[in-house]
Amino acid sequence: AAGLTLNLFMKNGDRMQMAGLAQAVNVIQSLFLTNSSSGGMDLVKTPTFYLFKMYLPHHTGGAKLAPTTLTSQRISGNNQMFNVVSATATKNDAGQVNVSLVNVDLTATRDVTITIDGPATRYALAAAQVITGPAKDSFNDFGQAEQVNLQTLAATSYQLCGRKLKVTLPSKSVVMFRLDPR
Repeated sequence: AAGLTLNLFMKNGDRMQMAGLAQAVNVIQSLFLTNSSSGGMDLVKTPTFYLFKMYLPHHTGGAKLAPTTLTSQRISGNNQMFNVVSATATKNDAGQVNVSLVNVDLTATRDVTITIDGPATRYALAAAQVITGPAKDSFNDFGQAEQVNLQTLAATSYQLCGRKLKVTLPSKSVVMFRLDPR
């Protein structure tokens, strides 16, 4: 949900002047949880923390929204139809392209092909990251190994050739690519 929301905010930046978290700790969709029984000394990084960390390149280095066109399959849920994939792209002052993709399908992978229209004839991969968990309601808890965090996306999940990037998105995931112009 956080990935969809941030993509929506970026795509509508011409109409939104500012967006932010109401509270960053101990609320639904917060960045951190603290344990009051330990006097607040125990801290858990939530999946939302990792998403905000992942999306940093969209907001640094003079990044500007890059135009995107997305054709996505639609799925149904709660008697509504919606896109199964969400995407946002930015380009920073160094020409680096940042592409974030959200797959809301809880069970199936989704294949996406991205064509980058820009001055560079080819791009090199700077980073490929993914956030997902073993179940749709996975979370990080006190005294337990993290269930959801920022990972490197397996190289078998994507192929970059020139300006074309083919990706297999894991189910229930957010993926971010950083591409350097060559």
